[in-house]
Amino acid sequence: MKNVVFMMNVDLAKEGRFASSRTDPYKYSIDSWKRWCDKNDCELFVLQDRIYDESYMNANWHKLFAFQLLEANSIDYNQILIV
Repeated sequence: MKNVVFMMNVDLAKEGRFASSRTDPYKYSIDSWKRWCDKNDCELFVLQDRIYDESYMNANWHKLFAFQLLEANSIDYNQILIV
């Protein structure tokens, strides 16, 4: 079992909510967390797709499903850091 860093990177521009992608700057954060995870023997999990439609739940609340998403992807974890 590993520790997991869980982060979100849902592209809302694909849904037509924004003219340009607001996820572009996140690539630096994702790369930084990848390096940190490699150095500290952790696994990085990046959620890129919505779980529910925007009319039901905003994307920022999808982090509440971290446990279910990791289990659904057969990822055994010891601890989870949600960033």
